[in-house]
Amino acid sequence: MASENQANREAISSLQMDTANIRMSVQQTQEQTTNAIDSVNENINTLTSKVEASMSAEDVRVEIIKQLDNGVDKVITSTGFTFDEEGLTVSKSGSEMETTITEDGMTVYKDGAAMLTANNEGVEAIDLHATTYLIIGKNSRIEDYGDSRTGCFWIGG
Repeated sequence: MASENQANREAISSLQMDTANIRMSVQQTQEQTTNAIDSVNENINTLTSKVEASMSAEDVRVEIIKQLDNGVDKVITSTGFTFDEEGLTVSKSGSEMETTITEDGMTVYKDGAAMLTANNEGVEAIDLHATTYLIIGKNSRIEDYGDSRTGCFWIGG
């Protein structure tokens, strides 16, 4: 009986150690699951941040308007565009050409001299070159005629 009692004690002791191992195993599995869930949540937060950071063209326009409303009176880009009270100016350093666009029209400059002006008074150009033909008014068309001549044609009704 004493030997059987000793065997029972060893079996109970072994069962308690196995229970501890089972408990540790369950706890370790729970920690791994928690870590995996935390990692997924972190990835979802990162994805949400990326989605919130994207902007459409309309959003950018609204942001520029908001910035202009906040007292910014001039925007200069690294590509040579300047938006200010005079309009839009396109000019790159080292280039002889510059273009200014306002609410009244457009002027193209070469070395500071106006080469083309289009505004409410009409169009003025230096060195105007029409490659096919030029229509003047409603009735006249001037174009090349043959190899070495120029023709002025009546095109009216």
